[in-house]
Amino acid sequence: MARERLRNPGRFKLIRVIKSEHSHVVPMDARDFVNDYDALWHVMQDAKAGLVRIQVVPNTMRCILENFFAFTGNTKRFEEILQQLSAEDGAFRPLERFLNRGSHRDETNIAHVDWSQFDIAYYLAKLEAVFQAAGHPDHYRLKMGLTEP
Repeated sequence: MARERLRNPGRFKLIRVIKSEHSHVVPMDARDFVNDYDALWHVMQDAKAGLVRIQVVPNTMRCILENFFAFTGNTKRFEEILQQLSAEDGAFRPLERFLNRGSHRDETNIAHVDWSQFDIAYYLAKLEAVFQAAGHPDHYRLKMGLTEP
């Protein structure tokens, strides 16, 4: 099948289905997703465009941050940055606890979080603040497809 797709690219189409309140079908190129990490960033870009429900954003952020800080070997710095941001913004505390507990570290459920108190812009601002504090603001901008500071 893969060889057939290469020989006859017009016969095949790659699409992405984005599920939210309504499903969206988006045409794609195979180069759009290089790896899982890039796929997570696509979710954040979709969230910014209003195509993703807010409930998936914190978990996507956690996955991005865990991958980034594990790859760079700075997991201790990640915890310090989250504590610093939480001290600066009390409203960030529930998100900080969620981001800092590890993907499957414990059974704690965060169902008590009132998702309506946050919006996508708030989450994106906090994600950007983490990368800023880590000294990698350009990484955030690159992955979010932003060109200007």
